[in-house]
Amino acid sequence: MARVQVQDLPGAPGLQPTVRSGGQYGVAVQQAGRNKLMDLADALSTVNPMLKDFTAIRVAERDYQRELGERAFDENPDEAMKKLEAGRSKAKAGIRSAVNKGIIDEYSNPDFQAGIMAAKGKVSAKEFRKALLTDPEALRADDPIAYVREKTSEFYQGIDSNYVRLSVEPILKKTADEYVNYVIGRQQDEAIAQGKIDWLSSIQDEAKAWTSNKFDLNDASFKEWIDDGAGSFKGSHKYAFDNMFKPLIRDMVERGNTAGALKKLQELKNWKISDSGAKFANSELLDDLNTLERTVLQEGENFTNLAIQAYNRQRDEALSPFEAEFQARLNDDVPITDFFFKDWAARAREELTTAGVKANDVEKFIASQREEANKSYNRESEDNVVTDADTLGSIRSMLNLGIDQKNEITQARDRKELTKSDYNTLMIANGDETDFEKNVMSRPSIRGYSDIIENRFSNVAVQGGIATLFKNSTNIVKDLTGYTSNMAPAVPAVALQTLGNKAEQTFRKELRDLRKQIIASDPEISRPELDRVIDERTEALFTRVQEKIEADTLVSLRTGNFNLGFSKTDVDTFLAGTQNRNSTRIADALEKLEIPASDAVRFLETYKNNHF
Repeated sequence: MARVQVQDLPGAPGLQPTVRSGGQYGVAVQQAGRNKLMDLADALSTVNPMLKDFTAIRVAERDYQRELGERAFDENPDEAMKKLEAGRSKAKAGIRSAVNKGIIDEYSNPDFQAGIMAAKGKVSAKEFRKALLTDPEALRADDPIAYVREKTSEFYQGIDSNYVRLSVEPILKKTADEYVNYVIGRQQDEAIAQGKIDWLSSIQDEAKAWTSNKFDLNDASFKEWIDDGAGSFKGSHKYAFDNMFKPLIRDMVERGNTAGALKKLQELKNWKISDSGAKFANSELLDDLNTLERTVLQEGENFTNLAIQAYNRQRDEALSPFEAEFQARLNDDVPITDFFFKDWAARAREELTTAGVKANDVEKFIASQREEANKSYNRESEDNVVTDADTLGSIRSMLNLGIDQKNEITQARDRKELTKSDYNTLMIANGDETDFEKNVMSRPSIRGYSDIIENRFSNVAVQGGIATLFKNSTNIVKDLTGYTSNMAPAVPAVALQTLGNKAEQTFRKELRDLRKQIIASDPEISRPELDRVIDERTEALFTRVQEKIEADTLVSLRTGNFNLGFSKTDVDTFLAGTQNRNSTRIADALEKLEIPASDAVRFLETYKNNHF
């Protein structure tokens, strides 16, 4: 870009405000024919009263000297200017000589006084430059030339001395040029950048449709776009790839369409943009396409799995209300009539398709529900089915932990291990428990308390985080017994897991009861408000639950059925009646377990038979 020079910057005005002693303002009138020496003399008359007479003499002499100067200039201009410059240099040299000899001090030195005023002006001019080039408002000015003229005029108005004005003029001129060139350059850069964006935007819809196979690169729209003058800049193809095609292809990968993304990359490689056979992808762009292709192959599997998981969640959520409606009819022994089934299937097809469920999955779902309706256990006869106690107990245990048992319940019924009544009861309970798990137990605020329970029933000591609310060194068994020994084995994980599951069920039961109480007191309560009230009351509830968990765990430990991590040597020493450190550890642990001394031997014999 060619540099811009700002012309006609404002010069020194004819009338200038001046400050008098006492803060009074007056107007100084610029008089014709003054030179620098006379300006300095006037300035010094305000600095040193002793020079007033000298000033008066010079003022009186001025008219005479002016006449001589004008006459000399008219006769020989070049010679007159040479003499003037020589005279100024001679006067300046004389002043410096007098200063060096001590004849004139700083207060009486006109050269020094003029210099310091000019230096101050230059400092202000540089500050003006810095402010101008860093002011966001200035840099965003629509008309930088008018803006800098206005600001320069304002700056000049703060200067009383013509000499200072002349001193700062080069700085201000350079600043104005620099500012105008910068702002105009920025405006041009922004216009170019916006033009490139507009060029891409003009084909964005077609490019997006191309990724869905609704448009072809050989379509006339792409031909017109690629030949558009807005795209005739260096690197336009790479710009289009980096800012449009590449993001669209990565979006395909992240949505799980890896195969489609690879196909589109190949189409870009093969795309001919002219009758001569020139391709969109030159050698540099071909390298970028190959790099993206490798990335797609590396990341594609992961994104595909994530996309499948997301779709499955979306599909299951969409199917849930239709499945619940169908199962409720089966559980209530309401016949699945042809009229109901056709209406239900039609609604399912319409709503599930709208929700994004694939047509094939919709038909599979409808067929599976028809199969459910046709199974023998949905008919009037139970065929003498008897519920298997172990199966029922296992399913209930999992439900108590909030684990979805729908498939297990259905499979047990198919194996004729559940009566119709138990099947219906478990299916209802499964819906309740999975809803409770999703909307209460899985929320972060509640999950934190479940983590505390999990940590307390673990052999791994947890430091920091929410677990530090409770003083557990390693696990609850060690904490309750206080037993430690270098020879003692760790408390078996299976024992901790069994006790932990019971503790978790206690917490779930208390939370479930709390939720029922809140809903009973306000049946119209909204879900967000219900969540808020549960969060508000859970801390106090957990304190009570923690006490109950410790009490229940003590009862379980006193049975002798759980491995407490006692050393066999310590137990044998205690049973032998030997008094030493080993037997003392056992005695202390039994005391903390609140086992009476009269029952100590019986407890340890039972414990020894169970675990050694």
